Amino acid sequence: MYRTMIAALALSWLSVTAYAQNDLVISNVRVFTGQEQIEKASIVVNGGKITEISAAPATGRVLIDGEGKTALPGLIDSHAHIFAATAGVTEAETRDFIRTKLQERLLAMLRHGVTTVKSLGDPTDIILQVRRDLREGNLAGPRMLVVGPIFTAVGGHPATSPVCQGDSWCRSTTAAEVATEADARRIVGRLADQGVDGIKIVYAGGVREGIEMKKLAKPVMEAIVDESRKRGLRATAHVVDEPSSLEVLAAGAWGIEHGPSEPLTSNALIGALMKPARSYTPTLYGNTRNNPALFQVKARTVADAYKAGVRIIAASDVSGAMPPGRALLEEIQLLVKAGLPPEAALRSATSSAAVHVGKEKEIGTLAPGMMADILVVRGNPLANIADLFQTYQVIQNGRVAYNDDAPSATFVMPRLKNGQPDLQGMWLGAPGTRGGNNHKLFDGIEYLPAAKPIQADFEGRLGNDNLYFWCATGSIPSQMIYIPFPFMLFQDGTNFVIFHEYAHDVRVIPTDGSSHPDPKKYSGMNGDSRGHWEGDTLVVDTTNFSKGRRRLNMHGDFLDENSHIVERFTLIGPDRLRYDLRVDDPTVLAKTWTATDVLQRRPKDDWIMDTSCREGEKDISHLRESPDYKPASNPPGGERK
Repeated sequence: MYRTMIAALALSWLSVTAYAQNDLVISNVRVFTGQEQIEKASIVVNGGKITEISAAPATGRVLIDGEGKTALPGLIDSHAHIFAATAGVTEAETRDFIRTKLQERLLAMLRHGVTTVKSLGDPTDIILQVRRDLREGNLAGPRMLVVGPIFTAVGGHPATSPVCQGDSWCRSTTAAEVATEADARRIVGRLADQGVDGIKIVYAGGVREGIEMKKLAKPVMEAIVDESRKRGLRATAHVVDEPSSLEVLAAGAWGIEHGPSEPLTSNALIGALMKPARSYTPTLYGNTRNNPALFQVKARTVADAYKAGVRIIAASDVSGAMPPGRALLEEIQLLVKAGLPPEAALRSATSSAAVHVGKEKEIGTLAPGMMADILVVRGNPLANIADLFQTYQVIQNGRVAYNDDAPSATFVMPRLKNGQPDLQGMWLGAPGTRGGNNHKLFDGIEYLPAAKPIQADFEGRLGNDNLYFWCATGSIPSQMIYIPFPFMLFQDGTNFVIFHEYAHDVRVIPTDGSSHPDPKKYSGMNGDSRGHWEGDTLVVDTTNFSKGRRRLNMHGDFLDENSHIVERFTLIGPDRLRYDLRVDDPTVLAKTWTATDVLQRRPKDDWIMDTSCREGEKDISHLRESPDYKPASNPPGGERK
């Protein structure tokens, strides 16, 4: 009955304002813009685009702490095979792949920071539908650029190669086999009318796994390139030898893919790539990962081309069992191994890749006005390229598309009837048992010079002003991350209630869209809290603190009335609740204090104990009898009688 009355009284409280902020901010982060490095800055995002990159602090409805991390443009994989050599051979196998595997492969790309992918050699109607589904949100995955079938000779790769294994449907949809210039121009025109983003040509022949593959006639290749240019499409060519590379570049191809498998005989190819500027996409991972000797040959060509100023493009050539997303990271790492500095290797998958696919005005660079496609990694890949594998968060079109701290794919979010995530239950912070505390979460506090002596004085009075002796709750956020007692969460659809075992403290947080009251009319030790949902995360904004300093723990940490606290509650597993904290206090803190804890659910048969700890109650007498206890002349919270 007592607990029911507490909850009922708590739910009767009301509360406050929407806090006008940016859509998303990544703060205190090292930035690689795609062109240059900024040691520390905040990236501000609104309406799906970057609006500011500066050293000035900023707030956002979604706030990502970039301390110790690097933000760079979302990666672009300029050569991938979503269906070819991946989805099976027959139409039935391809349709089954769409139903059962496509979504996971697209998500795998996002998880590794690939926010744009150019897919080659796909059935045109199917890949255009995938592109539509991604644009309309029916699928989650990278931005899709498509070319449709690959132009080749009648009997050329991939029409008669092992890719299609003799299946007629695969052959007719993966490849555009052309024998005449007229056919070439007609099919380029048809694809342009269907809305493809580029044209891919195979200009190679030879024997592969015992199968002879034909090579396009040079005039036909030239007709494909010419018609593509007339239709505003960039044509790139699959080549494997130096003479063919020179011919396609002379015809006006935008770039070569794979490139010679033998050492160059002269500087002619590098010169052809330089004037006019064209792209070289070596696909080291796709072609050399199991062939060290071939890697050495191509690595030398890559290194020489880079030194000469050729635009090098990172692309995975991912297909089949190759790991989507990760394959591009492996390619970037191999480019570094081949001799590119990490910064140049990163450009090859960001700003240079955007130029290569013709989207440099939209993606590939972090700058105001550009699409907010952002990869945040732990560490610094500019110093250690392996840090590129440490994905932290991926932003696509200004929204978090992947969060390494978010729930796993197998976790099913429990929900209330109104659709809100069900966070109700009994929880305890990181120490895991009654009695411990988690002081490490306060390690990120940095004080202004004027505040340091105050903190030291508070810490020096530990014996006299022990918060537990006086049953002080420590104010927000100590209730959540320091006080070593569990608490219960309740939801009624319009309020979020936290009922603490320690001191039976109750906190009611309206989630009904109401605003903070005028601070001149209301303030309190715990301020005024208002909550709203951002996806499956409850965001609690607290302001309106009463005048004076508020002790946070028994180590002297404190805040004052100017503090602004944002808490985020995200259920990341059946028994794990992520708690993210951000605190700003311009008169106390030298910088924003952030902390993260993962709260653990208590057993279902556990319950709040009757440790009320209110003034005058006998259940705290054991604390007052402690040999360390010395009465304070002015205990926290004011005079006591």
